[in-house]
Amino acid sequence: MIDPLLPQVVADLAALPELPTHIVACTDDLFALTLLTEGGVDHLLRRLIGYGMPAVRALRLATYNAAYRLGRVDLGLVAAGRRADLIVLSDLEAVRVDEVYSSGVHVAHEGRMLVSCEEGPSVPPLHTVRVASLAPEDFVVRVAPDGSLPPVGTARMRVIDGVINTKWAEIEVEVTSARSSSHPVTSSRRSCTATANTGSPAARPGKRVGRRMVRCRRDHGLA
Repeated sequence: MIDPLLPQVVADLAALPELPTHIVACTDDLFALTLLTEGGVDHLLRRLIGYGMPAVRALRLATYNAAYRLGRVDLGLVAAGRRADLIVLSDLEAVRVDEVYSSGVHVAHEGRMLVSCEEGPSVPPLHTVRVASLAPEDFVVRVAPDGSLPPVGTARMRVIDGVINTKWAEIEVEVTSARSSSHPVTSSRRSCTATANTGSPAARPGKRVGRRMVRCRRDHGLA
């Protein structure tokens, strides 16, 4: 999804005399199958290199810069006092990793583990989301600037459009029973999932008020 952005990112970074240390190469969470078939950070580095970034610069984004940004003075460099977490690459351009060392121990060779993997203890992250009680009124989408409900008809709403690459946009929605429906008049349908607007009732814990904003997602034609 970010591929359309990468050529311009690479071009902008190429215009700099040196890469700032706060720019890093990282990924969001990925499915296990994606990691197996494409890779993670290594896949991102291959794409950056493919769009013209020098391989050494790309690798620095994922190593030294990443360690610096995280404040990990024990990582990021092959130097005295640093952890011996190392990879040996046979092809920098293809980011082909042949050997992996963890704390100085040779743990992988050409994609195969040399040591057994032990699964550590895992505690499910339960009861981590705590919000105040919600009522049906909290999910009413108010589209008037003063927070009032407009007459039955249509109204324009400002929305955040997109999932990964987002932008401000406006859509025209139907207003039924003095409430905005989740079906815009335009052919590109979206369904509203949250709202906060100027003039809304007093803020409850966790509810954002002040600036009118409606978070929407494409519903792929689902009712």
